[in-house]
Amino acid sequence: MTNYCILKIQEHGELAEQAAEWFHSKWGIPKVAYLESINMCLEKKTAVPQWYAVMDGERIIAGCGVIENDFHDRKDLTPNVCAVYVEEDCRNQGIAGRLLQFIRQNSYGADARQQNEQAKHERCHFSHEQYTSWIPLP
Repeated sequence: MTNYCILKIQEHGELAEQAAEWFHSKWGIPKVAYLESINMCLEKKTAVPQWYAVMDGERIIAGCGVIENDFHDRKDLTPNVCAVYVEEDCRNQGIAGRLLQFIRQNSYGADARQQNEQAKHERCHFSHEQYTSWIPLP
């Protein structure tokens, strides 16, 4: 059974360079663009942007971001989930669904602080066997 850990990069600044390089390698967007957004996240001045990494030990196996705008002009559709990626050898285990569920549970606003405390103990070491089906989002 494999255990993974979902990390908010905002709480793990030591992952900034590794995550920026990882996202760059997956999407071809310049590393500096990811690093700039991740650094904004680390400043903790606003709820967006946020970046997440799913770790298998020291290896990033999945990740995504939450940004204000993802290449569209619809301000009413803010924030946007972006750059969702799961390594090919880790697919079909429900990792992306679990990551999106985690983001939804750690949404922004007053309720997020309460949910955040509850989610802290849930975010690490989920077994891929627990998440083998799609997790519906309301």
